[in-house]
Amino acid sequence: HRKVSVTTGVNITDYIFQKATQTQKKIFFLGASDESNAKARTRFHSEFGQVACGESPEKADLLDHAYVDSLIRELKHRDICYVILGFGAPHQEEFMLRHYERLRSETNVEVMIGAGAVIDFYSGAQKRCPSWINKIGLEIFYRFLTEISLKRANRIIESLQGLLWLRK
Repeated sequence: HRKVSVTTGVNITDYIFQKATQTQKKIFFLGASDESNAKARTRFHSEFGQVACGESPEKADLLDHAYVDSLIRELKHRDICYVILGFGAPHQEEFMLRHYERLRSETNVEVMIGAGAVIDFYSGAQKRCPSWINKIGLEIFYRFLTEISLKRANRIIESLQGLLWLRK
């Protein structure tokens, strides 16, 4: 058996924030609430001394061709290199799959991360689980218990089905 390492969206985005700062490349927060998005941009600026851009469209906007065209123009105009998507699964993954080729060919976006609640965590709107729960890989169960919803229960079932499939 080979050992599998787990990296959270928060750890990845921390790395991206540092890399963006070192290389003077721009970050764009796409998703979460207007308030969380604005607070995340403000925190990024205060911690890294660099301006981050962002917006909080409705999930339905992600399927609207006019909205996506306007977003792509904005990403190109602002010379964005890193896009942090905070819509949750499967919306952020579907957006990335659907628009990957256009973003690659029409903008300077180098990395898109489907980071779920990272924008909410980073803004302080939502608390992360205790580190010991994260270390044992049970963050999804912690979030289920603290944010009980049918949607979350379905995501846990889908995740477990995926894990069982991987074991085959």
